[in-house]
Amino acid sequence: AEVAGVLFAQPVPEMLKRLAAHATATRAGGASLGMAIAALVRLRKARVPVRFDARLLAIHGDGGVEGVELESGERIACDTVGLCFGFAPQADLVRAA
Repeated sequence: AEVAGVLFAQPVPEMLKRLAAHATATRAGGASLGMAIAALVRLRKARVPVRFDARLLAIHGDGGVEGVELESGERIACDTVGLCFGFAPQADLVRAA
């Protein structure tokens, strides 16, 4: 499979602010944080675009997914979309890919 991109709605400073606000939990979950960093490194090495502050506005398609539109107006062609809102990020799909 070719991954068109991994998009995070939050900008990097917001993510760092949240990590700092939950420093105790971040230390306790150090292994998970390390896995997330390792996943990001693997995505970068595989040349998968990883973008922050990229909010999804719409999923387009007629009878199936044909692409997505970002709040910025940019469109990305794809045939599958995976979404996660408010849950702890997991790297399972990244590792499986």
